[in-house]
Amino acid sequence: MYKCFFNKYIEPLVVRFGTEKCRRALIRDKKWLIRAATHITDSPYSLEELKSLQCIFFHIPKTGGLSISKTLFGNRGLGHINTREAKILFGSKNFKKYFKFTFVRNPWDRLISSYEYLKSGGLNGKYKNEVYKKISQFDSFKDFAKRFHNTDIIKDIHFLPQYYFVCNKKSRVEVDFVGKYERINEDFKLVTQKVNVPCHLLHLNQSTRKDYKSYYDNETKKIVSKIYHKDIEIFNYKY
Repeated sequence: MYKCFFNKYIEPLVVRFGTEKCRRALIRDKKWLIRAATHITDSPYSLEELKSLQCIFFHIPKTGGLSISKTLFGNRGLGHINTREAKILFGSKNFKKYFKFTFVRNPWDRLISSYEYLKSGGLNGKYKNEVYKKISQFDSFKDFAKRFHNTDIIKDIHFLPQYYFVCNKKSRVEVDFVGKYERINEDFKLVTQKVNVPCHLLHLNQSTRKDYKSYYDNETKKIVSKIYHKDIEIFNYKY
């Protein structure tokens, strides 16, 4: 069941931008982002700050990325791009030269965070429509954890595996630094030293809840471990 799910939904996304049609696919799918980052005044997205610092931040949803972007760039940077898209947006020469970094999170914890975030409607209620309705069909988080991989909500960006954003087709990490959400302040300090921007991390979009282990039983724990097995292996996580 899980292999079928992976082959159907995740793998096509991972290899999608590795073809000759990648540039056209990027322009089609990210047209709004390219326009917002380069042509719209007062846009929450921008390319210039990343270029001036010669860095590329890969903001994986629900890993503290909004706080990181706002602190370093004063805006959302380029949002949730992946390395295949970054190579096109920045060019292969700059992609190799720039300092590339990301932050990851324990998959069991991240899943709860994504679920709670979308169930509440997201930041400023931006997900109060279609995604919110899909989340609301589940009776509880345990019900969600048991069934979400069999619904199209698995394709929402908040539930994509983290390696999708920063790994190549061979599952090799293509960034220079992988910070951990679990030690975000310490690892963010290393990033600021690398880009030579002394600052303290803002803490935005925070939520308060119990330890992630209290949300799981043996069944849901195993389901998540199978769905996100590559994240667990690549980024060295355990329950």
